[in-house]
Amino acid sequence: MTRSRRATIDPAIIVPATIDLATTDRRQGAMSMVLAVIFLFLGFAIGWWRARRRGGKRSDKIQMGLAHAIPMGILGFALAITAVNMGL
Repeated sequence: MTRSRRATIDPAIIVPATIDLATTDRRQGAMSMVLAVIFLFLGFAIGWWRARRRGGKRSDKIQMGLAHAIPMGILGFALAITAVNMGL
């Protein structure tokens, strides 16, 4: 009876490239995400203002605010991701 040899796993094959988390500036990513939140609130304020200018009720203002906040938030999020990737 022969014993089977166990296969060894080379860590370099599993994780070919490692990310040095010590050099990654996490504050940069957190601060750029504030940009997305600013765009979100700015979009809500623009929608609220436009609904108020048209004489809308509170529900109209909330609906217009959210209708403007969602795309503005997505735009701010995309800009934040771009800023982090560019190293800004």
